[in-house]
Amino acid sequence: MRRLSLPHEGVETLLGAYDENLRYLEKTFDVSLSVRGGEFTVDGSEEGERLVSSLLNQLGDLVRRGHELRKRDVISAARLIRQDHEVSLEDYMVTNRIHGAGRRSVYPKSKNQADYVRAIRASEMVFGIGPAGTGKTFLAMAMALEFLSQGKVD
Repeated sequence: MRRLSLPHEGVETLLGAYDENLRYLEKTFDVSLSVRGGEFTVDGSEEGERLVSSLLNQLGDLVRRGHELRKRDVISAARLIRQDHEVSLEDYMVTNRIHGAGRRSVYPKSKNQADYVRAIRASEMVFGIGPAGTGKTFLAMAMALEFLSQGKVD
C-alpha cells in the first residue's frame, strides 16, 4: 500500500466527474484507490502501485507548476504510462504541447506522435505515413497553426 499527497487544486480533475477517472485507473492498473482531501491511497500489485503512484505524482507536479489539467488528460497520461513505464508526462504535456490559435492547445498522445511533432519542429520537410486515424493530419495542422501564429511561416 502506498500513500500520496497531491495539491488540492487538481484533485477534482484527477478524480473526474463522479470519480470516473479514479475508476478508470483502478480498472486499468488493477489497483484500489481511495482519496481523502489530497491524500491518495493506492493498494494492489507492486507493479500497479508503482505505475499509479508515478502517474499521480507526475500529474501532481504538473499541477503544482501551474499546468491546468483537462478532463481527458488523466486518461491520456494513463495510456502513456502503460506504453512506457518510465515516461515523463512533462515531455508530452508541456514540452511537446502544440499551441494553436487562441487558447487551445494539444499534445501528443503516444510516443510515435511525440516523435512526429519533434521531427516537424526540427526539419523543414517531414513525411508522415501510417494507418488512418493515428493523428498525422491533425498534428500537422496543429503545428501549422502554431507556426503561423508565431510568425514562423506566411
